[in-house]
Amino acid sequence: MPHPDCFLTGISTQSPVTYYPLAQNSQTVVRLSTQPKKWVYTINTKYYKPIETRILSFHNDKWSPYVYKWNAESSEAYLHPQGHSVPLDAIDRHERTIQFNYQIPGRPQCSECHGGYNELNDTNPLGPSYLQTNIEVKANGKNINQMAYWLKNGLLATDAKMDIVTLSREREYLHINCGHCHNQYGTANSSRLYLDKEVTGFFHLGFCKPSVAAGKGTLGLKYDIEPGVPEKSILIQRLKSTQASIKMPEIGRSLVDEHGVAMLENWIRQSTYSNNDCQK
Repeated sequence: MPHPDCFLTGISTQSPVTYYPLAQNSQTVVRLSTQPKKWVYTINTKYYKPIETRILSFHNDKWSPYVYKWNAESSEAYLHPQGHSVPLDAIDRHERTIQFNYQIPGRPQCSECHGGYNELNDTNPLGPSYLQTNIEVKANGKNINQMAYWLKNGLLATDAKMDIVTLSREREYLHINCGHCHNQYGTANSSRLYLDKEVTGFFHLGFCKPSVAAGKGTLGLKYDIEPGVPEKSILIQRLKSTQASIKMPEIGRSLVDEHGVAMLENWIRQSTYSNNDCQK
């Protein structure tokens, strides 16, 4: 990997590139599911437009973030610490063309997600976590546990700490997508809405919890999650918004994750925690 103060050249998995398919309409979309294996190793700029590369570099005994923006020719990326907006076209799962601005974060914004895991708010890598890697995979034509495979092949220390926690898909989604900010040390700790894997109580998950957000953030609603009623839950409505002053997460997305929102809406509808509990 190059020194973080230099520019990057070439595109491969050595540089974690964010990129989008080049497409003018649904007939010219390059589907990832139909790509040959070689696309994993080299992004073909005939079909894809690289946008940015983010790097966490460990030096001087600490992790430091660096953000690079790729040029129009897709040949080089230059350090871009202040952030940038890139206009893009996308085609959603309904085959509709959407125009939006992709937001490259400024370097100071990296700590909003990569901080919050200790009292010093140090910047750290986010993962992978046990929840993400303790899954079944295929190896040599057989289904095996990925963690067991890593241990067997010396890819994981035998004394590695495994934070074995069984969560529902909805809680895993909230942990991975929201928990890096919404925890007791994170950027959103003052909200008292904790969505990481450690939370066990309904209140800190948002059920019957009044929001502490001011202004537009409350959307005129009473609770972060109103049991059984996703339409009146602030959490859902902020996930469905694309307005900068309302949307959650605040950075890292420009569009709505429709699959994720639908899953969480169903989770709230089927919750065993009832609206009557809010009155207790």
